[in-house]
Amino acid sequence: MASHAADRPKGRCLNRAELADFFGVAKTTVDDWIRRGCPALEKSKGKGSSWRFSSAQVSSWLLDEARESGIRDTAAIDFDEAKRRKTAADAALAELSLKERRGELVDAEEIRQVGQEAFLLVRQGLESIPQQLAPRFAVMTDPKRIEKLLRDAISERLHALSDFDPGPEHPEELDGDAPPAGADEGQRVGQ
Repeated sequence: MASHAADRPKGRCLNRAELADFFGVAKTTVDDWIRRGCPALEKSKGKGSSWRFSSAQVSSWLLDEARESGIRDTAAIDFDEAKRRKTAADAALAELSLKERRGELVDAEEIRQVGQEAFLLVRQGLESIPQQLAPRFAVMTDPKRIEKLLRDAISERLHALSDFDPGPEHPEELDGDAPPAGADEGQRVGQ
């Protein structure tokens, strides 16, 4: 006799150990679920027999348990507790407002933008090194001198980052066309 798809439980059919593994919990947690009414396809009848569960049914049951627990938790809050929480929240907001007026708080988006600008300047500075030094490297044969020129150029670009001013106007020290700090007017890095 052929079984119908509607007769089979949805989800995977799992024993106790497989169910624990499926949900990433200990077997003792599954035992606790069983005591709390977790649905089972087959209940253990003692030694030699095992529990069988539908992963879909257990998942649905766990969601229902979580919803009911949340409802119970919010229903358990009395008026005094709600008033205490509101007072604490109002106090926290007042403290934040005061810190903001004192200039003790910074806007997270502004920090993200400043960081993004700083990294962009570093990237532009580092990306300008090959174009700036390639003509010199083409005629050089000393690997140590080439390495020194590269290290100096990179070091100067990174040093310029430490001088980065996140104010309204940003320095152009990381621009590949700008001479390095302390360099003579037509002198490039490593010359």
